[in-house]
Amino acid sequence: MSGNVQIMKKEDAIRISKEKAHLLPLVEIHMLHTVAGALLNRDFNNRHKVLHYGGTLRGRFTSQAVLHDIRFGMETEQDVHTKYLPEMVKNAVKEKAAEDEKVLQTGLKLVSQVFSSDKENKKKKDADVEVANDAKVLKTEQIIDVDRFTVDAYAETIIAMAKEVNAGAEKLQDAAKGVLKAMTTSSKDRPLSDVTALFARMSSDQTYSTVISPLMVSHAFTIDPYANDYDDYTAVDDYLLKSGIIVTDDDGCEINSGAAHMGSVDISANTYYRYCSICQTILFENLCVGKPFDAVDELIEKTYKLTAYFAKQFISSLPSAKQTRNFAKTMPDAVYIDKGISMPAISAANIFEKAVVPASGKSVCDIGVERLQEFMDKSVHGCFVDRELTGQYWMSDRYDAPKNVSAIKYKDIDVIVRP
Repeated sequence: MSGNVQIMKKEDAIRISKEKAHLLPLVEIHMLHTVAGALLNRDFNNRHKVLHYGGTLRGRFTSQAVLHDIRFGMETEQDVHTKYLPEMVKNAVKEKAAEDEKVLQTGLKLVSQVFSSDKENKKKKDADVEVANDAKVLKTEQIIDVDRFTVDAYAETIIAMAKEVNAGAEKLQDAAKGVLKAMTTSSKDRPLSDVTALFARMSSDQTYSTVISPLMVSHAFTIDPYANDYDDYTAVDDYLLKSGIIVTDDDGCEINSGAAHMGSVDISANTYYRYCSICQTILFENLCVGKPFDAVDELIEKTYKLTAYFAKQFISSLPSAKQTRNFAKTMPDAVYIDKGISMPAISAANIFEKAVVPASGKSVCDIGVERLQEFMDKSVHGCFVDRELTGQYWMSDRYDAPKNVSAIKYKDIDVIVRP
């Protein structure tokens, strides 16, 4: 941005997020969600993921199994989780330098220099032997959250350096080093997309900085013991049946009937405990970096909107694996949401350390809700807790809200994430 517009650097974003902390409560979501006849998350052996907890085998599904679908729904071609940052930069250079063929060709050579994993190619000292191999697909070693701000910064820096090379002021390899140095220097102060601000970025490359996540999401686990069944399935070769072709074995016996393929997968029915928290101060801080100072109020509003969006998606999402034949999506049995200013997040996982079993006419979920409601009180008044909630909310079509806890609906989440 140009002119007299003042832009927030990382240290400015940190300072302002602390000043605005009273407007940005931490939001926690606790859920009980019963799923029947499903294989939500598989391991490398094609079996349901499990864990041992409280001396009992439980089913589980990973946080990433849910987060991927939420993130994917927000991503665009320019804000995306990928290894293809070099290709995105190459395309941006082509677009920005389209009217200057000489700069374009030098820019493409620089893209290859900057991102090439060929060590021998990087050791070459003669710029004249370097070629822009437009057909070669370059990738980063690490898969990362890439945003349009990083792509544009790379493209603009590469084009500027390409002009220096063409003017004879820089050699190609020195220009490539200059690009990396410039990107490293600016990395922590570059703006972030909404996707990266929310889902963060773990980076091993200094040219795009690590971004702290405002999200803490637990692996979901079953509150009752996990007991899988096996879903045996067959695939029939319909062509043989339709065409009338007779297939026989070595003894001449017809073998058309039966399955062309047989397999088996796990299937189970359980009640899961799920948890996440959204630290709105960190989300706001991420959104502020690289943005104008006079956009602070607008960015606070964006923080609320992104928090509400994520909360809604988390509540309504389940892993998407095998849903065409094992459709598992149900409404949650109970959702408890709380919020507070500058408070630590606390999971309710340990109240389910002892596995729940149905008893006295009460189902697993009935007993699970009772335990969750006990946690609601202990999370405020327990002997290990020193925090003050500014709101407690309950969502359920099956169970009434506890005393002094507000009953809300899905649409009300847009409001309750505010202070």
